[in-house]
Amino acid sequence: MKKEYTIKIYDYTAEIAVESIIGENINEKIASKLKDYETVILDFSGVKIILSAFLKSMLKSFIDELGIEVFVKRIHFANLPQYTQEILIRIFNVPLKKNN
Repeated sequence: MKKEYTIKIYDYTAEIAVESIIGENINEKIASKLKDYETVILDFSGVKIILSAFLKSMLKSFIDELGIEVFVKRIHFANLPQYTQEILIRIFNVPLKKNN
């Protein structure tokens, strides 16, 4: 199994990540890459607005299926705005470290 694969969220959303359907498309991409890679990195560089509905459509199924411990080992975040980190921590119970 290969080490890691990076998905650039901006390539799907530009600066605004709000549409659930796009979150679902990224969810499918994550699922396919988790088959071949140990870790999938979600890079939020350039994304300025991220709604919780978008995050839910993109990530909730993995939290439910993998469990939170496996989720945090296999799905990582880069360049995630602070307010989005708070959403993941408070709403989805994802244990993120500061500046993750």
